[in-house]
Amino acid sequence: HQFLKDYTTRALLNYNDQKLVYYYTIATILGPSCGSLLGGYLSNKVGGYENKRSIFIMLFFGFLASLSIIPLIIANDLINFSLALLLFFFTTSATLPTLSGYTVDSVPFELKGIATGTDILFTTFLGKMPGPIVYGVINDKYKFKYPKMAWICMMLFYYVSFVFMILTSICHWRRVKREEEHHKEKLFIKRKLQKRNTLKFVQRMGKIIAELG
Repeated sequence: HQFLKDYTTRALLNYNDQKLVYYYTIATILGPSCGSLLGGYLSNKVGGYENKRSIFIMLFFGFLASLSIIPLIIANDLINFSLALLLFFFTTSATLPTLSGYTVDSVPFELKGIATGTDILFTTFLGKMPGPIVYGVINDKYKFKYPKMAWICMMLFYYVSFVFMILTSICHWRRVKREEEHHKEKLFIKRKLQKRNTLKFVQRMGKIIAELG
């Protein structure tokens, strides 16, 4: 939040502190809340995050988020920047319901609690804490010659996150496929046993009828 204010103060043409607070409040409340609701609704509509179709929904919103970075970088006025920021928050938040489901679903039932805590720990120490520090270092070095340099670097880092999102989707796809194959194999064995039991029952009944005859 601090480096966002620093960037808007130096790089945007019609910067206004009161308008920034107003637009930023709308973007940070409306974007994530609506995005999370829509992402969760669509994921539930296709059968939940365990369904393979939820992967395409998550990647679709992730791709839209990667496109919304472009206007975030090139915007020179507060209104266009705020609209791009709203779109970015909306699309990234729409991926969270499915991603959160993958995190919880990737570990055994007895480890789900600690898995969620570990996820928050890594998000904080590898994302929220070093982010402002990296921005500050780049900004101090290039703020006079290239005032947008630090902001561009921070925004482009999202593409690294998008690559990890794709890798997560591939791993989940393979796991779901293995589970489907295992389920089909169990179903095949069950049907085979049922046929065998039915055949034994028919043979036994045939013997009884033959003995009675």
